[in-house]
Parts: sequence; C-alpha cells; structure tokens
Amino acid sequence: MSGFAPAAGTTPWTAAEAVAAGVPQEDSELVSQLAARLGLDATKNALEPMSDPTTLLRFLNARDKDLDKACTMYTETMAWRGSSGLAKKMNDHGTIPDLYGADGMQKTDLSSWAWKRATSTPDAALVQRFGFFGRLGRLGPDDEAIIIWRLGAADLKTTGHHEDKILEAFNAHMEDCMQVGRAASLKHKKLVRSRLVIDLNGIGLSAIPYLSVIRKILGLGKTESLA
Repeated sequence: MSGFAPAAGTTPWTAAEAVAAGVPQEDSELVSQLAARLGLDATKNALEPMSDPTTLLRFLNARDKDLDKACTMYTETMAWRGSSGLAKKMNDHGTIPDLYGADGMQKTDLSSWAWKRATSTPDAALVQRFGFFGRLGRLGPDDEAIIIWRLGAADLKTTGHHEDKILEAFNAHMEDCMQVGRAASLKHKKLVRSRLVIDLNGIGLSAIPYLSVIRKILGLGKTESLA
C-alpha cells in the first residue's frame, strides 16, 4: 500500500501504550500499526488530529479491522473535517464558539466535552423545530451519549424541503456524540460507544415519498459514524 509512510522522526504509539490507554490487548498491535502508517507522533502526547489510541480503534472497528481501509478512512475523514466546514457547523448549532480550528480539530482539552446543541442561528432554530435527532441531556453509566432518533415524530415533508440544512445539523449531531464518547474513553481508559434508540412510533405510508431523504441522512450515522 502506498501513501501512508510515517512522517520523518515520529514515534507512533506502541502496543503497550495503546493497552494502557484502554485498547484491548488483541487490538493493540493493529492500533500501533495504524499510528505508524499515519505518521502520528505519540511522544508529543498529541490527541489531535484524532490520534489518541481509542479513537484510532474506532477507525479500525468501522472498517472491520482492515488496516488499509482504516488508513484510507482516517485520511479521508481528516480531509473532510477541514473541507466541509465542520468548525462552522459546530459554531452554528452549538453553545461554544470557536471550539474548532479551520482544520476541523478541537482547540481545547479533549478529556471533557461541554458542547450543547443550541438555536442561536436561523438554521439551528429550524432544525430544532423540524429535526428528528438528538441526544439525552444525561449520559449513560460509562458517560456515553444516548442518541434518540424519533423518525415517527418527524415532519418528513419539511425535512425533505430543507435537506441540506438538516444534513449539516446531522453532521454536528454525530460529531457531538462522537466527542462525548471520545472524552469518556479518555476518562475511563476504555472504548466508550454511544447508545442509539430509534423510535419508529407513528411511521406510516406518508413516509414513503421521503424514504430517500431518510436513507441519506441516516446513512451518515450508519456507515461513517465513529460515535
């Protein structure tokens, strides 16, 4: 495989360091190999760009422990975080301004997560009114996010008319849930994943014209989520 040579002079996470950070023993060598291929330097104790061991494990899990595919996913994700305007999305839909840099990486302490969904912009207010996704204010036993998708209560017609704005808010929603789990993983020194509850109560034939929109939005959470 080409394109993933370590940066000169870097020292990636060792398998033992990955285990100490909460990675299961059986996955530790893969995490170390992924860090090496991506040129991530553990000696700097840097957790960005998304380089802490349990976050690297998320990429491996998302690609069924395939190292090459996890490398590709990581590289594409880092590029997307900068090019998609993630920083603006988090500003528009949340309570903490300037939490992210232009590269889509956090600028503050990653061991805690205080961002909350807010309605300070017109787009955020629209999503608050018509969106069907969110998370509970309280966390689970391991400080994990509890995600609620209430498809049955959604105004699918309006969602379809504002698809782009809903998608941007959904990006912010999934980033929020992932960062909740990331902070919990750092705190508890183990991989902490979100819990997802999908409420289909009220879904009927009227949803059929909007199935493509639903698939597009939920596909972001199913196929590319690190939460």
